[in-house]
Amino acid sequence: MNRKRLFSIDLDGTLLRPDYTIGPFTKHLLSELAKDGDIVFLSSGRPIRTLQHYYKEIGLIGPLGCYNGAYIGQPDNPLCFPVYDPCLNKKDIIEAVGPIFDKLDFFMGENHHLMVESRLNPFLEKYFPTVGTECRLSSSLEDLPENLKIFIFSAAPEVAAEIERNIAKNPNYAFHSWKSEPYYEIILKTASKGLAAEKVAAYYGIAKEDIFAFGDSENDFSMLEMAGHPFAMKGCKSKRLAENFPTTEKGNAEEGVALEILKYCD
Repeated sequence: MNRKRLFSIDLDGTLLRPDYTIGPFTKHLLSELAKDGDIVFLSSGRPIRTLQHYYKEIGLIGPLGCYNGAYIGQPDNPLCFPVYDPCLNKKDIIEAVGPIFDKLDFFMGENHHLMVESRLNPFLEKYFPTVGTECRLSSSLEDLPENLKIFIFSAAPEVAAEIERNIAKNPNYAFHSWKSEPYYEIILKTASKGLAAEKVAAYYGIAKEDIFAFGDSENDFSMLEMAGHPFAMKGCKSKRLAENFPTTEKGNAEEGVALEILKYCD
């Protein structure tokens, strides 16, 4: 019997083509791997409502990872994995951001049921759509929902730097800037794509040498670092990933993930 393997795969810029679809060859290969008992683990900064479409399209049955590791589980299949669901504390966000709140250009925070944002944001709608959740517009951090899963904002670099200094005083949080877009996140130190992959591997008893990881951005570094077979996508956004890990021969537009995995298939 073949050993179970874990394929931990980022979505945007990695698994998904530029039109946000999964290529037909990739879909078939990942579906066959899952049928054979391997764990195909979609790992993204996106919320559950946008991952489930891809999850069902491939035909997966195991857990998925959302909010950069701040949620692991599957609402439609709760027995597949013990749910991991840590949250940001709304009061901590207000304490760090509140002193210079009037200098923000935009903010958004959501939990599993409610999104609160300062204005409609067409760019973020691609990743955090208002369809599928309750959405409210607000000009106050006090209106943020409890049990926050994510907090994103945009501001001038000097404003973001001040918020980063504020959040650094709290040992539970870290600060993340989007590489190619003017957005910043406050994230949990107890949640990352790497920790999520470690939890899934431990649950299924999968050794490091049987873990494959694919990513293209800074938030994928910890995931690739813990894998026995890490791959940065060709043309990836993160220079650090490209310098520290093998690069796929093809990019996401050419179904590079599937072509790389195929080399390890019997």
